[in-house]
Amino acid sequence: MITSIRATAITILLFAAGISYSQISIDVSTLGAIGDSSAINTSIIQKAIDSVFNAGGGEVIINNGVYISSTIVLRSNVTLRVTSGTTLRAMPNDADYPSLPYNVRSWSDTYTTHSLVFAEDENNIRITGGGTVDGNGFGIGYLSISKNYRPFGLRIHDCNNVIIDSINLRQAPQWMGHIVGCTNVHINAISIYNTTWGSNDGIDIDCCRNVLVENSRFDTNDDCLPIKTHSEGICRDVLVCNCTMASYERAIKVGNETLGPLVNIRF
Repeated sequence: MITSIRATAITILLFAAGISYSQISIDVSTLGAIGDSSAINTSIIQKAIDSVFNAGGGEVIINNGVYISSTIVLRSNVTLRVTSGTTLRAMPNDADYPSLPYNVRSWSDTYTTHSLVFAEDENNIRITGGGTVDGNGFGIGYLSISKNYRPFGLRIHDCNNVIIDSINLRQAPQWMGHIVGCTNVHINAISIYNTTWGSNDGIDIDCCRNVLVENSRFDTNDDCLPIKTHSEGICRDVLVCNCTMASYERAIKVGNETLGPLVNIRF
């Protein structure tokens, strides 16, 4: 089994090193986005993502400022690059977000359909750049909403080849991330700080295959890194290494909210 998990890690690292889908780059400011911490940039950022996707792949660059946005939907072969010193900040109210339920029914239906970043049935997506994705979760309005229905930071469903690296993830109203039904996931050199109004997990790994989480820091009110199966699908070949975790609940939790098998989970 140890040989298997090492082989899985090597496979993921080779995928991450060899990924080469960046053909064009669009800086959202060239389309009119304004990083002044007040202008709403959702439609402009989405236009950049869709343009890069339609061109065959590349990077969407968010640079130099604080950019306010509602939900943006990542597409195949698109890298979202939030540069160092730059913040992509979520809008502050639950009503600001469209409802985007996953297209497969599962235990996840008992949670929110809202998030700042969403992707489903896509391939080769990446979030990186050294900057910050801020869930803006201290909005006072969230106190009147059941914690299960407050927005997540990231919701990534049924995607292949997912990289989240060199990024700061901050203060979602609920979980910072839910990665579910994905294959070939590499989380590397990220920093999560998620301590708002409760149920503030780090990243939940759910029914995924071939996952490597490494060189990262988690500081959360709730579980840092739950590994689970919200459906009867399998979660297998997960390796977590060289991470530091602080939590008021559990650093790592394996098997809660679980309907399917968990196989070859290593730390």
